[in-house]
Amino acid sequence: MSFTKFLNLWDKGKIYFIPDAANYWHTITPCNIQVPPDKPGKYFLDFSSKANYAQELDKNGVPLFKLLDEIPQTYHPIAICQYALGLYDLLIDSDFTNINYKIKFLIQANWLVENKLENNKGVVWFFNYPDKRYNIPPNWCSAMAQGEAISVLIRAYSLTSEKLYLETAEAAIKPFKIKVADGGVLSDFNSIPVYEEFPAPKITGVLNGYIFSLFGLYDLWLTNDSHEAQALFDEGINAVLKLLKFYDLGYWSRYDIYEYPLKNPASFTYHCLHVEQLKVLFILTGNKIFAEYSEKWNNQSKKLINKVRALSQKIYYLRKIKAL
Repeated sequence: MSFTKFLNLWDKGKIYFIPDAANYWHTITPCNIQVPPDKPGKYFLDFSSKANYAQELDKNGVPLFKLLDEIPQTYHPIAICQYALGLYDLLIDSDFTNINYKIKFLIQANWLVENKLENNKGVVWFFNYPDKRYNIPPNWCSAMAQGEAISVLIRAYSLTSEKLYLETAEAAIKPFKIKVADGGVLSDFNSIPVYEEFPAPKITGVLNGYIFSLFGLYDLWLTNDSHEAQALFDEGINAVLKLLKFYDLGYWSRYDIYEYPLKNPASFTYHCLHVEQLKVLFILTGNKIFAEYSEKWNNQSKKLINKVRALSQKIYYLRKIKAL
């Protein structure tokens, strides 16, 4: 194991026992709504901490991203979207009076418009590096990125009434209907549809990314009453309800269902993220199953024995896939 990877594992491991030690990438983002919104406003999770970006910005103020020593510095659509959504939360907190937040937010929305790739698969934002963990070659799109980009663009449209933002968001849902093998983000697990954060040759089913994609579909449906976005959202909600039992380890939640039934527990912060995301889905849908899993997983996260067990299994999993 390289020293850099050891430090990364140490940073993630200590958060199980000292949550306040979480860095920018692993901060816990609590549920940010109390009732179903009637229009896009603050993001569904409190992303205000994401407005203080942890790495460099380019000359235009757009986040640059570097992952350990594995990839060169690049643009990361999800990092850009989360930075934008954090800025928008702060803009709302200022009652839309802080021009600095507004300018910075629109810079990110404009980056999404200017750097979209439009083809017969709709509008996508590519990741230009490979994902070795899931064996994905460079230039892949992500349901999570698509969903978060939609959420940013919808808020830019709400802020400016510029239709280009809305049109770009509308075109960004097409990959949800296209199979991964054909360049989209749609896969399935036991014949249950999955919107893939990581569109790999094998099903990955990263839970948090799936749910983030649903937030974007909901935002678009809320904004323009899109029957297409509503249908995709409903299909995703019904799928997640069927899938939750596969993510339940009995003492913790899984991060993904890659190589199922191999057990890959979520890190502490991703487990907490699942708890908060399911709170949001309960508020949006009223389905009590989401609330039940959220409460169960939240209670599990408070027990020391569960934390030790989850961390131990995580290390075992990482060794098994030769990631350590």
